[in-house]
Amino acid sequence: MNSRTLSLVGLGAWLIGGCASAPENIAATSASDTRYQNLSCAQIARTASQVNAALASASDDQRKCRIEDDVAVVALGVPISKVTGCDKAQQVASLKGELQSIRRVATQKGCK
Repeated sequence: MNSRTLSLVGLGAWLIGGCASAPENIAATSASDTRYQNLSCAQIARTASQVNAALASASDDQRKCRIEDDVAVVALGVPISKVTGCDKAQQVASLKGELQSIRRVATQKGCK
């Protein structure tokens, strides 16, 4: 490959890697079960509902950010999520981890 081809391949990889991820493709981060172990099943259910709502909201924001990135790549040639701060990938990953932790504790306690 010549240097121009390598430059184009590198630019393409940067553009693809720089775009906001789809929320369903974001892996959960590890979360400790400790903060939920002293909760009753009713409290766990309420907490799970709150975390689910927060995850849904963050996922919606992430989807919008991804669309903005797609438009920016077409219009400007570069994704803008890292510059604008709209990327919520870390928040989505954290909330997914919290939800997994809540579900583990609920299972351990036999909550329904």
